[in-house]
Amino acid sequence: QEIDLRIGASFTRFQTMLLKDAFVLDVSGEERNMVLSYGPCQFPTLGFIVERFWEIQAHEPEEFWTINCSHTSDEGTASFIWIRGHLFDYSSAVVIYEMCVHEPMATVQNVRNQEKLKYPPYPLSTVELQKRASRCCRMSSEHTMKVAEELYQAGFISYPRTETDSFSPNTDLHAIVREQVDHPDWGTYAQRLLNPEERLWRNPSNGGHDDKAHPPIHPTKFSTGENNWSPDHKKVYELVVRHFLACCSQPAVGAETTVEVDIAGEQFNASGRVVLAVSILKCFYHLLLLLTSNNLLPIFQQT
Repeated sequence: QEIDLRIGASFTRFQTMLLKDAFVLDVSGEERNMVLSYGPCQFPTLGFIVERFWEIQAHEPEEFWTINCSHTSDEGTASFIWIRGHLFDYSSAVVIYEMCVHEPMATVQNVRNQEKLKYPPYPLSTVELQKRASRCCRMSSEHTMKVAEELYQAGFISYPRTETDSFSPNTDLHAIVREQVDHPDWGTYAQRLLNPEERLWRNPSNGGHDDKAHPPIHPTKFSTGENNWSPDHKKVYELVVRHFLACCSQPAVGAETTVEVDIAGEQFNASGRVVLAVSILKCFYHLLLLLTSNNLLPIFQQT
C-alpha cells in the first residue's frame, strides 16, 4: 500500500509535471491546456494498445476458400461446416470440392446430444438492473435509474438502489406473483407459476449480497401501463416484473446436438439447439429468440 501511495500520489504526479512540456500537442481551443499524464499502469497499457494497432496495420489479407454443405428435409435444413475450416490454395480447394460433388452421399459418423440448462437469474440488484436495461432496452444507466426512481416514488416498484440480490425468508413471494395474474402479457405465466400442478415454481436463488437496508428490486403494485408513463417507464416496469417472475421459475431446458458427417473422406459438422422446457424464457423472450435462433437440426441417426 505504501508503494502504491508513493508511486500513485507522488511519482506519477512528478513524472506528469516533468514531461508536460516535452511534447507538442496539435490542439486548439479549450483543449490547449490538456495534460499528457504518465502513470506506471497506463503507460505500459498504452504500449500494448499501440503494439496491437501496429500489428493490425501491418496485416496483409489473403484470399482463402472453404466448402460448406447443407441437408434439407421435411424437418428443416441443417448447415454443415467444413472441419478443415479453409484453404489458402485455390487448386487444392477445387480438387476437394470436385471430390465431394462427385460423391455427394454423406455418412453420419457421430451424433452427440447434451442437455443444456438456462438457470434463473438472481433477484434484481441495481447493477443488474442497469446491465439488463442497457442490453435489452438500450437505455443508459443514468436514464434507467431516473425512470426507476420515478416508478418507485409512484409505488410501482421497490427501492431501486440496492446491492441485495437475495430475498428474506419472510417475503411473501407468492403474493407478489399473485398481483400479476391479470396482466395481458405475462398474467397467464404468473397463473401457471402459482399452480402446483405445473411444477414451475422454484424459490429464488441467493446471490450472496445483502446491504441490510433494502430488498431486491421487485414489483410492488400491478399496472398495465399508466397514462403518464413514457415508453421507457413501461420498459423498466416490464423488466422488473419479468425478472422477478423469472427468478421464481424452474430452469429452462434445452438440448444441444452436434452431428458429424463424412463426404468423400472430408469431415463436416453441424450444431443446433432446441428448447424442451421454456419456463424462464417465457419471462425473458429475448433469450427464447436467442436460443431458438441457432440452427435447429433435423433428426439424424448414426450409421
